[in-house]
Amino acid sequence: MAENGVTDPTLNLSQEELYKLGLTFYKENEGRNFHLAYQDKIDLVAFTQQANHGSLKQANLPPLGTLDIIGKERRAAWEKLGELSKEEAKSNFTSQLFKIAPGFKEFVAEQSKAEIEKQIEEVKLLKEKEEEEVISKAREEERLKEETQRRAIQDALNKQTFQQFKGYAEQQYPGNVDQQALLIKQLQEQHYYQYMHQLYQQQQCGTGGAENTLEMMGT
Repeated sequence: MAENGVTDPTLNLSQEELYKLGLTFYKENEGRNFHLAYQDKIDLVAFTQQANHGSLKQANLPPLGTLDIIGKERRAAWEKLGELSKEEAKSNFTSQLFKIAPGFKEFVAEQSKAEIEKQIEEVKLLKEKEEEEVISKAREEERLKEETQRRAIQDALNKQTFQQFKGYAEQQYPGNVDQQALLIKQLQEQHYYQYMHQLYQQQQCGTGGAENTLEMMGT
């Protein structure tokens, strides 16, 4: 359906998508925005029946009433399609619309453009999501690394200061093991935050880092 080098608007649409667009366009526009000849409408209906049910013989429908002239003409057109496959019937329906329905080609081109834009937006969103996941993963890995380093530093500091703080706690709360333990914990936390503050200042001056600190502490 490409003309004069113009990109075919149906290229990015499947036969099923094109058929559904054809049905929508026909139902919404025939009789309103354009009028087709009676026989053309009969033929189009026959294609839709074949697409939905297969051949008239396969459909095995009850006979029509004597006065149902239109119904008989529709069935006659349907019967002429013989064993035409459902996919071929859909293809013939849309091909016929392109030939006789004004505006259908433009409608398909518009829908095709919208579909392309939708796909581009979906790819963009997927890429952004993947990038966010990579950044989030990197942040989490960095957080875990920092947490591991923090714990290692704190454990090393606690080992170094335990006896000192234990002796001080025993002096402050003789015989009270629970209060001693609480005081030791408080002193260790205070010492840790003081140490980290000092370490931060050293890092600002470019004189060391957490990994170097661990090496110096012998852990």
